[in-house]
Amino acid sequence: MASTTHLIERKEQWGTVLSGCPLQASAWLAGAQGPGLPGGESAVTHFPVTASMPGTITGSRARIGLDVGGFLIGRTRAPASRSVTGLLPATVAGAPDVEAIGAAYAGITADDLEIGWPYLPNHHGGIQLSPIGVHLEGLEVIAVGRPGRPVRFGLTVTRGFVSIEGVPFAELPHVIPPNYEVHVPIDPAQGIAALIVFNEQVTTDDEGRPTQVPESGHPYLFDPEAGSGYVNAAHLMLPGTSAVDITVGHAAVLQSPPRP
Repeated sequence: MASTTHLIERKEQWGTVLSGCPLQASAWLAGAQGPGLPGGESAVTHFPVTASMPGTITGSRARIGLDVGGFLIGRTRAPASRSVTGLLPATVAGAPDVEAIGAAYAGITADDLEIGWPYLPNHHGGIQLSPIGVHLEGLEVIAVGRPGRPVRFGLTVTRGFVSIEGVPFAELPHVIPPNYEVHVPIDPAQGIAALIVFNEQVTTDDEGRPTQVPESGHPYLFDPEAGSGYVNAAHLMLPGTSAVDITVGHAAVLQSPPRP
C-alpha cells in the first residue's frame, strides 16, 4: 500500500480530498452539521487509505445506534462502508473482486437505517417518534468511476419512507429517481419546510468541487460527462437560524482526466 503521509487533506462536500492523488474513492454512513452538533461523519472509508480512514468498515448485524461525533442521530443494522481503486465488485454474489485498472468504487450498504431530527426512538417498537424521520431498508448506494467514462451512481432500497412524529408522511417509490425531493412542513403558517433529497447526485471536477458552466450564470450544473462526483442516499436540510444538514449513504469517486 502506498504511503499517504505526504498528501495534504482538503475537505469538500465530496469528502476528504487528498492533493496530488489522481484517483480516489470515499464513503460514509452518515454525516451531520449544524448548531449544537460536533460535525463530521461516521464509518468513513477512503482510498488511498489514511491513518484515520480505512478502506473498509463493517458493523454489527444487531441494531445499533448511529452517531456522529458522539451525537445520536439514528439507528442501523449491518452497515458496511467500502472505498477502493483498481478493483470493482463482482457481479456474482460471493465472487472475488474484479481487477479494473484506473477504476474507483465507493459503496454503502445496510439492512436498515433510520435517522431523525432530533432523533427520538420508539422504545415500544414501531416507527421512530422524531419530528422528522427518514427510514431506509435494504440500502445499497454506489459511485463508480471508470477511465474515459462518466461517473455512474446507483441507489437501491427495498423500502423507504419519511415520517412525522411516528406517523408515515411520504412513501418513496420503489425506484427512486435522481434528486427526488420530499418537502416536510415545519411551520405551515410561515411556509417553512424541511427538504429531503433522495438519490442526490452531484457531479464534480477532479478536485471534488461541484461542476460549473461559467456562461450559464448558475453556481452549479449537473454535467452528464463528468468523471467524478458523489451521491447521497438521503440529504436532510432544515432551514432557519438553527439550520441542520444531515447526509446518509454517501459514496464518492474522483478521477483526473488523462493528460495530453
